[in-house]
Amino acid sequence: MLVGDAEHEEVAEMLSAGLIEGVDVYKVGHHGSKNALTQDQAAKLSPRVSLCSVGARNRYGHPAASTVEALERAGSAVVRTDEHGDVACRFAKDHISVKTLR
Repeated sequence: MLVGDAEHEEVAEMLSAGLIEGVDVYKVGHHGSKNALTQDQAAKLSPRVSLCSVGARNRYGHPAASTVEALERAGSAVVRTDEHGDVACRFAKDHISVKTLR
């Protein structure tokens, strides 16, 4: 699920419209800002892997600790470009492999 800069309001609309449910890979909205999603939304999406594209030591403090924690509580493996570098996901019938630059 790729949401671009969508935040929790847009995610709420998609969930309430029944457009999405559990996802395999979630590209975290708005670089993981505190407004990216709520704990309840993270639980409903239940992503296996969450990708957070964010620059190291950015002035906005992204990703927000609350966003990362919500995803981890939902059982998601959170992969961040500031910590892991470039990320590639490879999909197989029964699993997703994640390869990082670092």
